Amino acid sequence: MRNSRMMLMIVTMFALASLVGCEKRENPTPNAAPNAPAPAAPQAQAPAPAAPAPVAAVQAKLPGGDVLPDVPINLGYILWGGELPLFWGMGGTQTRAGTIFAEHGLNFKLFAADNTAAQIAMYKRGETPFLRMTFTTISRYLAELCPTPNADLCPEKAFQLTWSAGDHLVCRDKITDIKQLKGATISIQNAGQHEGFLFEILRDVNLKMSDVNIVWAAGISNDPKKDDPPNHLRDNAKVDCAFAVSPDMTALTGGLTSKGSGAEGSVKGAHVLVSTADRRKSIPDFYFVSHKFNAEHHDTVTKFAAAYMKSVEKVTALRHDYEDKNKGSEELRALFAFAMQVNDTWKGGCPSESETFGLLLDASFVGVAGNVEWDDPANPTGHKYFSDLTNDLAEALSVTTARVEVPSAKIDWNHAVFNGLVSGNVKRTARFNAEKVTDEIEKLNQTGMIASNSMISFSVYFAEDQSTFDDAQYGKDFDQAITYLSKYTRAPIVIRGHVDSVVLMAAILQNGINAGIIKQAGVKGAFTYSYKGSPLSLDNAKPILDLIQKERSAIDVDSRNREGHPVPPPSKIVQVARDKSVERAGNVRDALIAYAAKKGVKLDESQIQVIGAGASDPFIVKPRGPDDSAKNRRVEFSIVRVSAEAATASDYEL
Repeated sequence: MRNSRMMLMIVTMFALASLVGCEKRENPTPNAAPNAPAPAAPQAQAPAPAAPAPVAAVQAKLPGGDVLPDVPINLGYILWGGELPLFWGMGGTQTRAGTIFAEHGLNFKLFAADNTAAQIAMYKRGETPFLRMTFTTISRYLAELCPTPNADLCPEKAFQLTWSAGDHLVCRDKITDIKQLKGATISIQNAGQHEGFLFEILRDVNLKMSDVNIVWAAGISNDPKKDDPPNHLRDNAKVDCAFAVSPDMTALTGGLTSKGSGAEGSVKGAHVLVSTADRRKSIPDFYFVSHKFNAEHHDTVTKFAAAYMKSVEKVTALRHDYEDKNKGSEELRALFAFAMQVNDTWKGGCPSESETFGLLLDASFVGVAGNVEWDDPANPTGHKYFSDLTNDLAEALSVTTARVEVPSAKIDWNHAVFNGLVSGNVKRTARFNAEKVTDEIEKLNQTGMIASNSMISFSVYFAEDQSTFDDAQYGKDFDQAITYLSKYTRAPIVIRGHVDSVVLMAAILQNGINAGIIKQAGVKGAFTYSYKGSPLSLDNAKPILDLIQKERSAIDVDSRNREGHPVPPPSKIVQVARDKSVERAGNVRDALIAYAAKKGVKLDESQIQVIGAGASDPFIVKPRGPDDSAKNRRVEFSIVRVSAEAATASDYEL
């Protein structure tokens, strides 16, 4: 699921004039783990929203009959779109007869687990065998709960519910590239879900937590004392960036691709630097189960996973009907109505149907296929990667230096209980519409907007007339590109070729001098230029390139260089340079794909876009020697944000 739906939510939210949006909340108190930092205050109930526009009364209810009579197993739930299938599958907060969970022989009773410390306390007292949290949040408790392998309370990974598409790092306008985060002041909730996200973002550019200044916030949003990241960004000019969930991000910036105006609670120039809408493989949501319970009741754990997956499929089908204006879905509306009043956290966080729908859309379900993919040892964003990340994060936060691999409950995804589930047969398809994404990237290239829409970029250099790119020389660069592709799965990587500008710039300047419209002054090696009496800077290529059209009759003509050799008109040099840069970028793309294949990595080729800048964007506009020219001969790899329409829709995130 892509942010086209999130943007639909945003439009609807504004139409309803709601003040508060749905948000995912975890409020862990670090006292539950040794050496953890100061606790995060429990999340306050959000203030009452403005009254939404009238909506029709719901004409349906959740499925199921009476609550099952036997003693239920306590199961935590949080404020998140991944919980909606849980409510549907159980028929409410306790399993009812005739529901999906009842059909699987499961009897659960839900309790609010947004306060992670309270959930951990219940778990340690034996009141629940399950833990509901993001994968990296377990880092704060793993060493304590797993002092030895197979300890009774050791939390084992049961199954993944979702990837998040609704968490964002919002920065002031002076920070436009992730590399610029070094030395920045960032506000983040203490012991919240964004810690792992920040840790990974920094690692993308070889930075550490110690390279930024962290302002710890008590809450994630709507804190009664305004001690939350969005309010820190509004009220503290020293805060450069802040983490925010979708509704807060929209309030700060105006939208995923917008900039804040400074009015109505927005921050002037604030924009989204990194988002899980693009960097989708960042925040995975899970259920964990104790080693003891899994060893004694493994069949129950397996059936739980199957019942949840089947419930996801049902809610997904209802969502399709809900989105179809000719159908609609009273059943999904009934689910939203139930969720909106399930507890005070949901009441405060999701006061309207549209916002509850938005919360559902921010949850990218993974299904059976996604869980199989998670367990694959070769998956670069799977269990092994996040298990290592969890330990690295705990050490970086000074929680513990003990490393404990996150164990798995080892659900057999080929078990008969999963037969017939649609999500078991889902295959990864192209994530982008080739025609649309190519069109968008080309427009960004033509308007010089690639850099301003890039989250992260790096360059590789090549020799004059080089056309091949071997593993020995470029292997590390290709590894970096593969890493970005595996994490920023909803943003294309643009391979942008550049050629040296020396011939083109010399032709433009010399033709202008010959025509008398450009004047040259100074001495060799330190020439300065003027155009019709005004300084002509060599710091920016665009004003010089614009002369090709502006002074076509004088500039765009055949000429000869100092050695007497013919030089074609600059417009022809521009075209040759562009063609050559596209060809070279294409060669790099082919080499990258071949390199990945050798390593057993299958890349989504729709995610890799090739364009040519030609000589239009040189590092050094008029090179003065071979070293300057070498800096211009390059290929840039950039992770670029594109519109939701450029991505293909999918019910499951693989």
